[in-house]
Amino acid sequence: MARTLYCWRCKMDIPMLDEREWEEVRPLLRIRPDDVGARRQSALDRYHAITGFRETEPNAIFHHRIRLYGPPCEACEKPLRTPNATWCAVCGAHTDKATVLRRHRQFMFGIDKGRSGQVDAEWLGPPLETECPAEHGHVNRPNVAHSSARWLIVLPGAIAAGIASLIPLHLVLYQTLTGSGLIEPYPELPERILGPLVATATFVWAGAKIAPSHKGKTALTLSGLVVLLGCTALGLGLAQTPIFGQLIQLKYRGLILIGAVAGAVLGFALALHDESSSKSIPDRP
Repeated sequence: MARTLYCWRCKMDIPMLDEREWEEVRPLLRIRPDDVGARRQSALDRYHAITGFRETEPNAIFHHRIRLYGPPCEACEKPLRTPNATWCAVCGAHTDKATVLRRHRQFMFGIDKGRSGQVDAEWLGPPLETECPAEHGHVNRPNVAHSSARWLIVLPGAIAAGIASLIPLHLVLYQTLTGSGLIEPYPELPERILGPLVATATFVWAGAKIAPSHKGKTALTLSGLVVLLGCTALGLGLAQTPIFGQLIQLKYRGLILIGAVAGAVLGFALALHDESSSKSIPDRP
């Protein structure tokens, strides 16, 4: 029977087909030059009759199949991307292979107990790939190399984004204050105070965006780093403690450092807001 699971491609909960239902829909998805439109509409109608969900894209049905997914993650309850996956792409939780296979058998048995022997034989077989056509561009395997590469560029990417954010800030302030003829010549004080705030907020927010998972923890780590450095510099400046023989000069009474710390907190709040928004289930267009 159809069961609602989280679809990694659609980014929402979707009714998935078991193997018996899939065999009813599968022949209707086979493309023939003479009746492509009619057969695909028949597939959509049959999927709707089984699940009660009105799908609009025939190719999406290729990955709305329970067999393509692993058991629910024990930590976050999202289904693993494949039956053989040991790593959850949402929360990063790891499970040993034997446990994944055992839990997946239990998961499949729960869907259709009447076919337990068939299901057990299926999942003892080789890993399954989706039959999705090439133009749909989806093979249901986690891209570990891609995730590792993204972790490696979190810090440099966040730094680059923070520096790049100063460019639009300068253009906006210049156009608002001087380009409009409001103040001549261009005052540098607003940019010097707002620059650290915007740069650190972007640094934290962009780092969380780049991270493939644990976005909230990534934002907390990056913001904590900025707060630690900012508060340390502020404390050393107020105490007039020399560092390598040099005193830290607190320009504008420390407003630059305070702005940097405030920006890190703002970036953390924005990252948490994005993360909570991404976990909400949107309405299917």
